[in-house]
Amino acid sequence: MKIWTEEKLIEEGYEIRNAQIKGAELTMEHCGCISLDVVVEGAGWGCVFGGYSLGHGYLGAKEFSGSGPGMESIARIMDTVGVTKLSDILALIVILLCNIAIIVLNIMG
Repeated sequence: MKIWTEEKLIEEGYEIRNAQIKGAELTMEHCGCISLDVVVEGAGWGCVFGGYSLGHGYLGAKEFSGSGPGMESIARIMDTVGVTKLSDILALIVILLCNIAIIVLNIMG
């Protein structure tokens, strides 16, 4: 396993930014795809990350499907930021790693 330091992250092209979580919602508005969207804002910037398919369903559907890895991704986000309820991530301050060259955004906690 690679051990990351601030210097190694910068050498790899990452920017380290502070941000605040402004929103988090589970939605099935996008073509029946159930997804988690997390809104973060920093000093003069903001973004929404997530949008990965966690399952499929829509209002009035007779059947719904879900993804084990999708649920794991939600649990890992909650574990990383230290909450036991998804709604408790609102207003948390987090450190983000941004790499524009490969379009990666990771929550560090």
